[in-house]
Amino acid sequence: MNRLPDYGSAEYWDARYISEGNRTSRDAYFPYSVIQKGLEPFFKPSKAERILIVGCGTSSMGHDMLAAGFRDITCMDFSPAAIRIVTQRQAPPIDGQPALKYVLMDVRDMAAFPSESFDAVIDKGVLDSVVCGVANSAGASQMMNEIHRVLTADGACFVFSNGSYASRAPYVDSNAVSWQINQISIGQPAHFVALYLRKKSLAT
Repeated sequence: MNRLPDYGSAEYWDARYISEGNRTSRDAYFPYSVIQKGLEPFFKPSKAERILIVGCGTSSMGHDMLAAGFRDITCMDFSPAAIRIVTQRQAPPIDGQPALKYVLMDVRDMAAFPSESFDAVIDKGVLDSVVCGVANSAGASQMMNEIHRVLTADGACFVFSNGSYASRAPYVDSNAVSWQINQISIGQPAHFVALYLRKKSLAT
């Protein structure tokens, strides 16, 4: 009997990115251009917005958001191979600063980031990978707890999933933190779910 891959492990993704090679840019599910207009009502591109893209892999999303006008973008992934590949593609500096910041880190443990470090967190497929991995419930809770912690009080998290709302929402809300969860449609293909999350104490 064949065992399914552990999609929640760095080893699985390392092997996958290495096999794809550094010439491949792989966007999970769909590129940023698909959801760009839909995200505009939630936050406008600016130098002030601090954006965290979790599980960036080898995608072009950070570069695409940079081209859209965002300036403070952190791309993180727990795969050393992915971070090595995207670092080699680093965009030219803007105002003397690196255009994108790449960080090797696990979304389930972002202790290197102080609390309330980001205004927005974007997840395109990471929750799905964690849910499909070993110890999925614990891993999903750790992930969402950490995202809650690094978000500012009025920040927002966008989760894009190929699972149903009913199958993903229980993983989002844990006993440790509380979210206001809204299902939204901002241009993603019909078979993908988009969740708009805010800290419940300030959500309206």
